[in-house]
Amino acid sequence: MNAVWIGRFRKRRKDQTPRSLAQLARANPELARLLARYGYAPEEREIARRLLEELKSLIRTDVTDFPTFRQALRAALRHEDDPSRYEALDRQLLTAVVAAGDDDDAVLAVLNRNPIYEYVPFVERVPVTRGGEIMWLTPVDHGCILKRPVDPAKFAGLLDELDKRFRNSHPARNDRPRIQVVEAIDRLRRELKRERAYFPTGIRLLDARMAAYESEPLEPQARQALQVLTDILDRMEVIRVTCGAVLAAPDRQAALRSAREAASKYIADARLWNPWMTNHLAGILLSPALLETSVRKSRRGRQTAALIRSEIENGFYDAEELIRRIRRLEENGLYVSSVLYGLLALGRGDKLLAQLPATKPAGRIAPRR
Repeated sequence: MNAVWIGRFRKRRKDQTPRSLAQLARANPELARLLARYGYAPEEREIARRLLEELKSLIRTDVTDFPTFRQALRAALRHEDDPSRYEALDRQLLTAVVAAGDDDDAVLAVLNRNPIYEYVPFVERVPVTRGGEIMWLTPVDHGCILKRPVDPAKFAGLLDELDKRFRNSHPARNDRPRIQVVEAIDRLRRELKRERAYFPTGIRLLDARMAAYESEPLEPQARQALQVLTDILDRMEVIRVTCGAVLAAPDRQAALRSAREAASKYIADARLWNPWMTNHLAGILLSPALLETSVRKSRRGRQTAALIRSEIENGFYDAEELIRRIRRLEENGLYVSSVLYGLLALGRGDKLLAQLPATKPAGRIAPRR
């Protein structure tokens, strides 16, 4: 890519920004499916995270034995002389609970400020020394405090929805982190059957395992394919926005060269073939700013090219007929990049590609869907 040209264009046209990969995926389902094949699925990740947040929102704290709870509070206060042993949020929570005094409702209001991530130290979270370091552990059940879903049926339904998104393996991802997420989901299902289960521990485990799954690197082949695809889309987005301006001759040549390189890379990589991608790249190559003309250029030829571009962008066209039309345009002095023919050929199989040896990609032609 001509980095100097790209940088100059971005600086000159700050009001027109190329769409991000996520924006392109949201707007084009076919592209989203192609990206998901290689491990890029931001919407699925957002849905999974939303489901997790809904699970958290259902958890409520209930004190089943206030006398025992207050006795435990008094024991916790004996550790005030060593505040370094407290985690900051826990210390703040202990102070707030003590300040609520004998008002049971006020105590519950404090405990429900953030029941998943705030714990009363020495009551809900216990220090354990391991290897010379203090670790604060949360219980799997508790004698006087319950932290459970207020709506168990809804909680179970959300677990089912989340499970659907992790139940099947993905060829682009290491399977072990996915299995660990499913195991954490199954653990929460078992917790629902226990009378005194303490849910924050299981939910935080699920949260951590989902984060580990999301941060796990993609498999090498998928990562490489996604990188190539991302590079092509990023380059063509800059070119697409560029073509909305009147370009000086050097910028037009740089944009056209970059577009040809991206389209050629796409044609040569059968893993990336996809109807939306083919039409998207072909449409950009037919942008008015990229069309080359001879001294016999005609307004009618440009109008015909615009109609052809519209057909391609709509996705409903006969590739062989369009190639014949474009060749007639070239006979009249309106020239297009040769890689455009290769793009139009992708949807029609080996027979048509065989007529275009300069742009024929290796491998079998994927049928147009």
